Amino acid sequence: MTERGTGRRAVVTGGARGLGAAVADRLARAGWRIALLDHDVEAGQARAERLNALAPTWFVPYDAAGGDASAAIEAAAERLGGVDALVCAAHLSCEKPVERISQADWDRVLDVDLNGAFFPVQAARDYLVAGTDPCVVHLSSAQARVGTGLHAVYSAAMAAVAALSRSLAAELAPLGVRCCCVSPYTVSTESNQARFQDPDWRRLQESSVLNGAVIQAPELAELVYQIVAGPVGLFNACDIVLDGGMHVFRERPTVSPYQSADPGKVA
Repeated sequence: MTERGTGRRAVVTGGARGLGAAVADRLARAGWRIALLDHDVEAGQARAERLNALAPTWFVPYDAAGGDASAAIEAAAERLGGVDALVCAAHLSCEKPVERISQADWDRVLDVDLNGAFFPVQAARDYLVAGTDPCVVHLSSAQARVGTGLHAVYSAAMAAVAALSRSLAAELAPLGVRCCCVSPYTVSTESNQARFQDPDWRRLQESSVLNGAVIQAPELAELVYQIVAGPVGLFNACDIVLDGGMHVFRERPTVSPYQSADPGKVA
């Protein structure tokens, strides 16, 4: 069912595909006006055309690796008539052993993931302050907390994004702007469906969480929507980890800790 009529305004970076696209879709279904920022012009324009059937949506070209986001944010704010929410979902991973990570790999991941988390907030600050119940949401990763190997540069970038979000929350709170972080483990999106076809890789993802369930992109998008649209006192300065317990438990328990070895006794 499509929700209508809020008229609030959101900028979503990395909105052409993946998690950013899922977030934009959820906001559009609630009647938000959306500006999608992405470096992929073809995919971004196609996504904006589809979302226009739900709510007014515009595409603005933006390369998160480029640093300064002022021109893209200004263009987005002009089209939207202001900014009430900013979701920073621009994302680049790197899955290589330490000895194979090049300087170019390191620079590119940090440029996209960290520049893309900071410079849009800097550029949107004044628009957000003037907005309605303004909120910033950063997408980080459970990899910021869990060392899994082959993710040295990506884990470093995600930890930096989470720390940045906390610092911005403290700085922007006196201005009435909330800032939160969402840190998922593997999320199923259209961009990684090929990997999920590999049964070994899928089993690995499922084995890392308590209930064996892989997060779906619309589920994460629903949480982001609740953060930006919910009561302003509910979410602020938080980092919500969506990893099914992976960073809490060394391994998934096969027996409940409440279950006695003797089925006739209560633990």
